[in-house]
Amino acid sequence: MPISITALVSILFLLITPLQASYSSDNESKLQAVYMYNFLKFVHWPDNGFSSIQDHYEICIIGKNPFGSLLDSWKTKKINNKTINISYSSSSKRIKKCHMVFIGQTDNKSYINSLNDLQGRGILTVSANKKFAQRGGIIGFVMYKNRVRFNINRTIAQKKGLDINSKLLELAISIY
Repeated sequence: MPISITALVSILFLLITPLQASYSSDNESKLQAVYMYNFLKFVHWPDNGFSSIQDHYEICIIGKNPFGSLLDSWKTKKINNKTINISYSSSSKRIKKCHMVFIGQTDNKSYINSLNDLQGRGILTVSANKKFAQRGGIIGFVMYKNRVRFNINRTIAQKKGLDINSKLLELAISIY
């Protein structure tokens, strides 16, 4: 699958930009949002879960929202000629057709329940909860050398029919 110039620039941005997040949790959330936006460029969803002619990405935030209104600016942008819709919910049971779900900070039982509710669907799950990728999520944000980075659970992604581009896998701290 050829990579476009935009994709290469995005990869370079992720590699070159110092993602220092030790300043505050606001900076950490902003950097996580930048990563999430770019994740959309490097993940391919299965056609059976989402029509290949669907004209938008559905991004869902469940639980505590660390981003405030930051993600609302995405609604005016396009990735792969698709617009971006953002929705917020307190429960994973209300999420039907999300491409990406961010699970906000919560207790272990709640986020494990959220993951269970999303099983069997081609949904990219993302969170900053501890050991998220090791516990069945797909992308888990971690602090690594005072920088916001991420781990990827490729096994779970493949089971859900998600294809994660090798360039994104190269940026991960750990792959499971």
